[in-house]
Amino acid sequence: MTAYNIYRARKAEREHPPTGRIVTVDGVRLHYIEKGEGPPVVLLHGNVVTAEDFRTSGVLELLARRHRVIAFDRPGFGYSDRPHGSAWSARAQADLLRDALDVLDIKRSIVLGHSWGAAVGVGNGAKPS
Repeated sequence: MTAYNIYRARKAEREHPPTGRIVTVDGVRLHYIEKGEGPPVVLLHGNVVTAEDFRTSGVLELLARRHRVIAFDRPGFGYSDRPHGSAWSARAQADLLRDALDVLDIKRSIVLGHSWGAAVGVGNGAKPS
């Protein structure tokens, strides 16, 4: 079943390619939609939805008038991969997304999380020392 699910997912991606960009962090592909210029705002969706919901709701367009908006598909949702072999907590997602922001050269941002994305957003601070 795993192989079949992977096959079907890749087939769906070929038939419906992502509308945004892909960044690879620690071997994990993360899909994000980026629009606008200005101070960065990061959008994190809740469960059972994707970053595309921020576009269809109009939130992405509204924020992009004055901000650089980055809406991620959280790991395991939309076009983003889900790492296997470890517990996948809100903190683990936050760490991965923080590293993705480093790759995108975003040092400080406003983070807006919807539903379960809020738990990930709260954990999106500096690494403990």
